[in-house]
Amino acid sequence: MREFLATGFYFGRSPIIPGTFGTLPAVALHILCACLLRDQPRLLLGAALLLLALAASAASVWLGGWAQERFGKQDPRPFVLDEIAGYLVTVAFVAGHPLWQCAIGGFILFRAMDVLKPFPCRPLERIPRGWGILLDDIVAGLYANFCLRLALYWLG
Repeated sequence: MREFLATGFYFGRSPIIPGTFGTLPAVALHILCACLLRDQPRLLLGAALLLLALAASAASVWLGGWAQERFGKQDPRPFVLDEIAGYLVTVAFVAGHPLWQCAIGGFILFRAMDVLKPFPCRPLERIPRGWGILLDDIVAGLYANFCLRLALYWLG
């Protein structure tokens, strides 16, 4: 069960770009929440996504140490709970635009920020255990959230 969760329902076990494939369950959660809450106030969707990000973050910290031992690396590639949390931070409270724009734009921007690792992402990776695995993705998600808001504003 730990590996199932830690690898994002095994999406993180992809032999190529596991972080990108591992983000897809978060996109599905985002779309599912948006569809289920489409008739509710936008604030509720943002709160739901933030709660899911907090849950994924807690699971990431909890399973981070186990994943480091299991996969033998500081930030194991198959471990994608951090990507799930980061994407959910990216799209939290970004509503009022077509869902496809938020989902695709959020996915692309989050993956770009996760790969580029703007300051202070890289130093955060050095924090021990699950915290280091998680915090760089949360900060990448915050950067991506800001960029997504700008992009959607410019698109009108």
